[in-house]
Amino acid sequence: MRLFATIVILVLFNSFVLAQGNLLDKKITLAINNNSLEQVLTELIAQSGTRFTYGNTIDLKQKININFSELTFKEALNKVFDPLEIKWELIGDQIALAPGKKLSFKISGNLKDSANKSPIEFATVYLKGENYHAYTDFNGRFYFDHIPPGKYVLVINAFGYKLSERLIEITDQPVSVPLELSQQAIILSETIVTADKIIEKVSVSEMELKQVQIESVKGITNDPMKSLTALPGVLTKTDLYGSSEIHVRGGESSENLFLVDNIKLPLPFHFSGQSVFNPEMLEKAEVLTGGYAANYGNAMSSVFNLTTKNGNAERWSGNVDLNTSNPSYLIQGPLKKNKLSVIVGLRSIFSVLSPIEKKADLTSKFTYTLNYKTKINLTTLNVNDYSDTSFQKILPKANALSKMNAQNFQVQSIISDKSYSKTSFLHSGWRLNIDPEKYGYRHINYNSYALREDLTFYPKPTTKFKTGFEVSLEDEKSDIVEFYKTTDIYQTDTTSLIQRRKVNTINVISSAYAIYDATIFKRIKVNAGLRIDHNQLGNILDLSPRVTMGYDLTSSTLLSATWGSFNQAPTTYQLIQNKNLSSNHSEHTIVSIKQKITPLISGRVEGYYKKYTNLVIFDTAFAYSNNGYGYSKGIELFLMKETGRVNGWISYSIAKSDKKRSLQDKVYPYYFDQRQSLNIILSVTAKEKNRKRFLPFLYTFDFRYATGEPYTPITGVDSVAGKYQFTTGSINSARNPDYNTLNIKFQWHDRAIGKKKKHMMLFYLNFWNIYGHSNLAERSYRIDPITGSVSVTNSYRKFFDLNIGLKICFNYYNPPKK
Repeated sequence: MRLFATIVILVLFNSFVLAQGNLLDKKITLAINNNSLEQVLTELIAQSGTRFTYGNTIDLKQKININFSELTFKEALNKVFDPLEIKWELIGDQIALAPGKKLSFKISGNLKDSANKSPIEFATVYLKGENYHAYTDFNGRFYFDHIPPGKYVLVINAFGYKLSERLIEITDQPVSVPLELSQQAIILSETIVTADKIIEKVSVSEMELKQVQIESVKGITNDPMKSLTALPGVLTKTDLYGSSEIHVRGGESSENLFLVDNIKLPLPFHFSGQSVFNPEMLEKAEVLTGGYAANYGNAMSSVFNLTTKNGNAERWSGNVDLNTSNPSYLIQGPLKKNKLSVIVGLRSIFSVLSPIEKKADLTSKFTYTLNYKTKINLTTLNVNDYSDTSFQKILPKANALSKMNAQNFQVQSIISDKSYSKTSFLHSGWRLNIDPEKYGYRHINYNSYALREDLTFYPKPTTKFKTGFEVSLEDEKSDIVEFYKTTDIYQTDTTSLIQRRKVNTINVISSAYAIYDATIFKRIKVNAGLRIDHNQLGNILDLSPRVTMGYDLTSSTLLSATWGSFNQAPTTYQLIQNKNLSSNHSEHTIVSIKQKITPLISGRVEGYYKKYTNLVIFDTAFAYSNNGYGYSKGIELFLMKETGRVNGWISYSIAKSDKKRSLQDKVYPYYFDQRQSLNIILSVTAKEKNRKRFLPFLYTFDFRYATGEPYTPITGVDSVAGKYQFTTGSINSARNPDYNTLNIKFQWHDRAIGKKKKHMMLFYLNFWNIYGHSNLAERSYRIDPITGSVSVTNSYRKFFDLNIGLKICFNYYNPPKK
């Protein structure tokens, strides 16, 4: 009996399979022109004799164009449904349809104060453990798009309110979440985040890059300034190693303020032009290219504020990055778990790879949590540079040594439930010795010791008062030979005005500021401040008022404008030569429109005008005076996608800058007046599903373009007293060729390696100037002493370079214990 039943079941099953096979082998012909999916299903039913089942997730009204003849039913189904991303399955005598791609929905919400029911703006909202972040607008609204079904923890973090977590579940429809938060005293974690942020709510000309964005565009030379010079308004002579000359909106390279954990660095670059900042050590970089608030001064163009990471307070980890250009090493971990942590990063260049230059920088940070109200940080930076070109024939023969060291001992503490302070004890030192064979020498020994206090008070979450002071003692001993020329081109066989300057003095510089930052009348934001600076050596007192106003046109559009006064004191040597000098002065007028296009995509259009007066120059009377002046104006566009599988930014600037500079009799085009610049930074992460292991996981594209800077043309040669001299055209009246380059990075990685799957290894290739474009670096002229003819030598930047690297991260993952 059992045998008979088994045979019957097998026969029935075989008949069922054969029936399905016969059904799928039927021949189908379709000719559909701009008709609905519903009509297509009707035709398929008529020709196959089967039925279709589906839910309301299938759009029957979508239009289809399809034409084929004598295909099997299986081939016909694939032909129809594959382009529509619809899955099909034969079940019995019917075809079941389902969406081929995962459904996604929207999460939205409205955040209010539980006491007065007013909207809470600028709150951070994110899904815990997921890559979805948003900020509430002035009505307290937020939303996320394209969220797949599932359970999530929604986290809401607003300054001055209790942290809130809400469990939500998405099934088959969008979710709307009404939320209310209760006010509470400031907690330490919020203090640390807010105290180190210089970008105010209504700042203009501001950009912030997180560590991931910095890492993606650091280039062959492992330099975060490569990322920052791709931002609008920031220009440099972009070479393989970069350039220490960074010009922001027509400003001199000396007009920028560089900070790392609040430490002012006088010249944060190696000899090669590579910055001393280690990208592995950075948490974020804030860049303000104009109109910044009153808490920072003595800089007329910009503030570059780089914040280092705290060490891992729970477990030890680290990485080794071995490559053919700039190997680096990092270690971090708890000296006392959840109490005292340390992080140390080292970058270096081996002499085998760079026989001309040996360089290294070591950055460290200790973080100690004294209690829930007090945290102590100690940041140190040590830089060593040595260059010897005496053995080669290309560069001028010289020996050069540079040593830099900087420290910041900082105490962050909560004073009351609505105020906190940040006290910093700062030091930066720099020793430089350059002894060339035939050009001017430089001997510098500089030290700065400073005390800075910042106090912040929140009477309510939408209003902030901030005040502070800084007193610094600057000790400079220097002996320098300088060259002054009317132009910025390198001319040989000509004499320039040579001046030797010696300094041995101590100067005291003090400053104080006050800022009011608030949201008023719901849509209006204001940031107003006053700064006072005093220079003891020149007895100079500067007042710098600044104000920024913003208006929310819509919940995603902000119109803002700023006006500010910015002063920068003369150098110590200039004041020694002329104690009647006043500070260099500029005024910034900026109008900005910011648009939040999606939660992850934002854009900005900004116009600016900078007026320069009282610029300290070495004038035609061969003395320092305040006779320099000029202007800079421009329009900038900036579009950024912060995170996601495809992310990056596009920046475009059109600008013009004219100035009267040293030994010039009137205003001429500024020597770094690049009229247009375009930067496109794009990072693409490959989909893990079905990715072949030999294909890269991450692709980064870095395109830079800028029109040529001006130069002074040589028009001929005159003979004066038996000596040949150049004759020139108008100063900076000609233009160099345009600059452009494309850099590409490919990166492969394994998600986890090692017995316990705690480590990660990645391999990468960096291609610099991949299509080998010839970019002009320098033009020099020489007169033949016999014939009097002029020869021109053009030097070009390196055509192409490749960096190969292997990075191993230890204890990168922390798998849960079984």
